[in-house]
Amino acid sequence: MQRKPPKTGPPADPLEVAVRLLAIRARSAAEVRRALLRRGVPAAAVDETLATLTRRGYLDDAAFATAHAQSQGVARRRGPRRVTAELSSLGVPREVAESAVREAFGPGEERRLAEAAAARKWAALVRQPRAVALRRLAAHLSRQGFGPGVIAALLRERFRGGEVPEPH
Repeated sequence: MQRKPPKTGPPADPLEVAVRLLAIRARSAAEVRRALLRRGVPAAAVDETLATLTRRGYLDDAAFATAHAQSQGVARRRGPRRVTAELSSLGVPREVAESAVREAFGPGEERRLAEAAAARKWAALVRQPRAVALRRLAAHLSRQGFGPGVIAALLRERFRGGEVPEPH
């Protein structure tokens, strides 16, 4: 798919562009900054636009991070490590991302989500030899962002018997 060539002429009003971007989906301040700079908006105008959006309540990295942690973490069964990394890649400051993830992943939530993710993946692995299935399940849970302690405990407790358990 080819991209359209950039428009020539004066750039559009940066506030209007930013509001259009935010109307499509919530974004971090860093995402809006990158988008405006890509469109040729001068850095001073970008800073002013971001300040205006923040002042008006349209741009809030903490609220964005919390919503993202809820939707991507809890709803999609992703672990806190992956969600924190996603938020960092979206330009959310690490401290803000970690705080949002702690809020979204309450006590026992990581384990509950890991169990749900494991149950879903197990259906695809049930025909594999036990050792292969467990190794692939552990790798899948790790890629989804669950911690090694949670993965080890889950495999030890749920998959300790001699027979491969049926998926739930």
